[in-house]
Amino acid sequence: MSLRVAQRQNARRARKTEHTVPLILFLLVLTTCGALLWAASTRLGLCGREFSVAEGLDSRAESLYEGFFAAFGRENDRDRLSYRINRRIELEPGGPAALCLGNPLRNSFLLRAEIRLDESGTVLFSSGLLLPGRQIRSAVLDTTLEAGEYAATARFYAIDPVSLAELGWVSEPLTVTVLS
Repeated sequence: MSLRVAQRQNARRARKTEHTVPLILFLLVLTTCGALLWAASTRLGLCGREFSVAEGLDSRAESLYEGFFAAFGRENDRDRLSYRINRRIELEPGGPAALCLGNPLRNSFLLRAEIRLDESGTVLFSSGLLLPGRQIRSAVLDTTLEAGEYAATARFYAIDPVSLAELGWVSEPLTVTVLS
């Protein structure tokens, strides 16, 4: 009889511990995810930087998805500017161009962009101000082009978020293709 009692008690203990291990693992994963989300939210909040810009923001801008772990990256120094753009822009005549023009989260600056034809200097596109973490996926160009391939240059201006003064610029060569 005592053997059966001992077997029942062992079975009860096994059932209790059978649920304990998965519960502890679940709580560990939940705590880790919570800590990562908290850390990301402080970075995605742009580390307390205040951008009190009310005018000049580009209305075409939307959130720039950089992935969850981009929030843990380092913020750029004041002498470094990051940007995103599609280097081969294709569009139908008069249609929107897939620019994929973005101001990454790690920037300390507002960003303004301009695309000009290399041959004539004609402005094809000019953006308003982009906050860090914002992008313009597509836009209709300011100038209508005939079908063909054009060499162009994108110029990205770093704008001080407090004074709105232009601090400098960088350029990127592009190819604009208007499909026929």
